[in-house]
Amino acid sequence: MSSTIPASLFHMNSLITVDLSQNSLEGALPVDIGQLNHIDRIDLSSNRLFGRIPESFGQFLMTTYLNLSHNSLNGSFPNSLDKLINLKSLDVSDDDLSGTIPQYLANFTDLSSLNLSFNNLHGPIPEGGIFANITLQSLMGNPALCGGVPRLGFMPCKSNNNSNKRQILKFLLPSVIIVVGVIATCMYMMMRKKAKQQDRIISPDMEDVLNNRLISYHDIVRATDNFSETKLLGAGSFGKVFKGQLNDGTMVAIKVLNMELEQAIRSFDSECHALRMARHRNLIRILTTCSNLDFFFSPGRPKEANRVY
Repeated sequence: MSSTIPASLFHMNSLITVDLSQNSLEGALPVDIGQLNHIDRIDLSSNRLFGRIPESFGQFLMTTYLNLSHNSLNGSFPNSLDKLINLKSLDVSDDDLSGTIPQYLANFTDLSSLNLSFNNLHGPIPEGGIFANITLQSLMGNPALCGGVPRLGFMPCKSNNNSNKRQILKFLLPSVIIVVGVIATCMYMMMRKKAKQQDRIISPDMEDVLNNRLISYHDIVRATDNFSETKLLGAGSFGKVFKGQLNDGTMVAIKVLNMELEQAIRSFDSECHALRMARHRNLIRILTTCSNLDFFFSPGRPKEANRVY
């Protein structure tokens, strides 16, 4: 017999057995199966049926025998078949089914005959139930299966740890790269900004060096008439202060320190530090400093250092 399976066949509520095996029936399995509440056996094997096993086959609650073998059925097992708890024999061999073997088949306590051979099934073989005593002939032709009882001879299943690690790396690695990139960019910008600020900021010591005028010892001598007493403004325990006028007419105060006194040296350093850091309109501005002992040794005057204000 060659044709398609008539949809009206599955609307005969009194049917108990349907056997259309070893014909030339073509097409997909009917989706609408009506109310076949009492059907016990269904054999559609050795035909030319194709397509997926319909979800509606899960309504065969009283079925004990189901044979769909030697067709061209494809796709995976529908989840609705987990309702066929009265199933004793299931044969879907020599089809083109794919996916994994559903775990619910191991939960069918009445299932005593199962043939899944020569399909495209993959993944782990369930444990327990019918699979505790299943033979290799019922699973052969599915080279991608793994696990199961050792006597079946299938390769052990690979650990999921590697695949899980790959999945984690797949999502984590781009995030890490982005975070590292952002941190590196921020650090680069901060370092660049700091470098620019350092270029702009001149330390007080460097500012003094850049701003100090170059005044020779001979200019100081001429400005004070060779440190004349008439130019003396005042004297202290550490040195003297002279009034002077430079070549350009600038009026200055020249402080001469006695460098032979250790306290004078410390006072000189402290004063330099304080005046260098201070900025006020009522404080005189430092023009330059000089210290050269060779210039200042003469009879009647100790070794001294000059500071010009």
